[in-house]
Amino acid sequence: MKEKGQIFVITAPSGTGKTTIIKNILKKDVGEVGYSISHTTRKQRKGEVNGLHYFFVDRVDFEKMIEDHEFVEWAVVYDQLYGTSVSSINKEVSSGKDLLMDVDIQGAKEIKRRFPESLSIFILPPSM
Repeated sequence: MKEKGQIFVITAPSGTGKTTIIKNILKKDVGEVGYSISHTTRKQRKGEVNGLHYFFVDRVDFEKMIEDHEFVEWAVVYDQLYGTSVSSINKEVSSGKDLLMDVDIQGAKEIKRRFPESLSIFILPPSM
């Protein structure tokens, strides 16, 4: 395995097939490519596993993480908080794994600022 993994930041409008593309890459490259798991304050849904689908935290803990600059990017979506921790990115890439990240355009800009070596991929909708 290589010394340091590459960060791939994938962003796209809703309905472009981004999630399907990511799932297919993860299926094909099992063990070689990791997926960034976000923290969120929303309630855990049936079938979701903490640490696999999201890291579920309460609002107080999330806000403390913001204050402590633990997130490379975070956003409010429908009154819930979502964010990607710097430590989760560093853990994956330092292990030699490439890392796929699925974020909005603002998040992609912030990740590029903090991790200039990251590669940004924007997927256009089929209609364009």
